[in-house]
Order: sequence, then structure tokens, then C-alpha cells
Amino acid sequence: MAKSNTLFLLISIYTALIAFAVASTTTTTRVNNVNRGGATTTTTTTTSCGPGSDEPQCNDLSYENAPNNDKFCDSREYAGDQHQKQRRRHQLQQQHRRTQREGSNRQPHQHRQQSTRFQPGDVIELYNTASTDVQIIFPSLVKGHDPSGYRVTKTTDGKEVSNIPDRQMHLYQPYEVGSEALCNIGEFKPARPVIVRCTVLGYEAAARRGAMVLQGMYEVKVHTTKENEEYETNLPVWKLQRRYQAAV
Repeated sequence: MAKSNTLFLLISIYTALIAFAVASTTTTTRVNNVNRGGATTTTTTTTSCGPGSDEPQCNDLSYENAPNNDKFCDSREYAGDQHQKQRRRHQLQQQHRRTQREGSNRQPHQHRQQSTRFQPGDVIELYNTASTDVQIIFPSLVKGHDPSGYRVTKTTDGKEVSNIPDRQMHLYQPYEVGSEALCNIGEFKPARPVIVRCTVLGYEAAARRGAMVLQGMYEVKVHTTKENEEYETNLPVWKLQRRYQAAV
């Protein structure tokens, strides 16, 4: 009787251990096909993914992420990512439209800057190339530019004139040696010009462009007049003028 009780107790303990092992492990089945002597034998091996298991499927991440597992994607996180992408796309579109508007607003201003050939301080000559009349031209100083034209100061009397069109303005070019000119041998203040014929003998530039051009010096030979004999002298740029007549 004592032996029967002992046997029953051992069987109960063994059954409980087996049930615990089955509940605490995940059992997978692997089927191997073995060729033996030309015949195929199917062997079924039962393995479990317990702690410390070295089975390949137990360490494979794809096994953990298989479609039939219990993991799922948080739909709220996905929706949040989509909202951020949509907002970023909207911001980029707004920035692109703003850049286009700024570019369109800037273009007219750039066009006005490009159409302004002369800058304040430039020394120019005023004459009309479309006229066949003889014109007396002299250096003038650009003061500024308005929508209606340029403002220019004449070097003959210091007066300012406005609304000068671009087509009648020409950058000053030094007179060539040997060319005939008109020299002002009078005084600037008070305005008592004395214009006489002269010949250019030489030129010493003070600058290539800008108001300093007026400080360049000409060596000239003043022709004989009723009041003066022929003589040579030096005169600044602003005291020489010339005749101009457009080619017919």
C-alpha cells in the first residue's frame, strides 16, 4: 500500500513538471527530409524557444516581426507623422510663392537700374545726334536721375537743367591733339566768358571717369584775335568747347 502511494506521488510530480515546461516555452516544429538509400524519410524534430536557446528562428528578427505575431503599429503615431509631413509640405509651398512674389517685385527695380547709363558725378556732353545743325557742346556734370530724365549742371555757367533724355547724353571724350576747339579764356565768376578759337597741343588726364575728369589739363595754342596775339597756355577741361554737326 505504501509503495502504491509513493508511485502515485511520483507520477503526479512528473506530470506537473511536464505541464509547467509546456506552458513556459513556445514549441516550434522543424521537418527535415533525409535521403537514405534513395528513399526519402521525413523526421520531425520538436524544439522550443526558451531562455538561452540557440535555434535560428529564436534569434531571427523577422521571426519576431512576422505578420502573425501580436505586435501592431500605433495608428496615432502614424497619423502624427503624416500631419508633420503635410505641414512641412505646406510651408515649402508658401516659401516658394513668397520667393516668386519677391522676385517679381524686384525685377522692375533692377530694370530701372540697368536703364540708368549715367551715375551722379559723370562728366558728359549734351548734343542731339538727330539734328543736322551746328551745335556748340561743352562738358557738363550729371547730378541725378528722375523718372522724366536726368538733372545736369552746365560747366559754362553752373546752372542746372533737368528732364534731359538719355539719348542726348554722351560720356566725355578728351579732344585729340591737333583738333580745333573753342577756348574760354574769360573768368567763371562773375560769368564773363571770352570764347576764342584754339588748337589742342596736349592733354593730361586727372581721371578716366567721374567729376575729377574736369580737373584734367589741356595745353592749347590760342589763335590771334583783335585783342590778343597768338599764345600758348594751359586750360582745364571745363574751359574747352567744340563744334559738332551730325553727318548728313
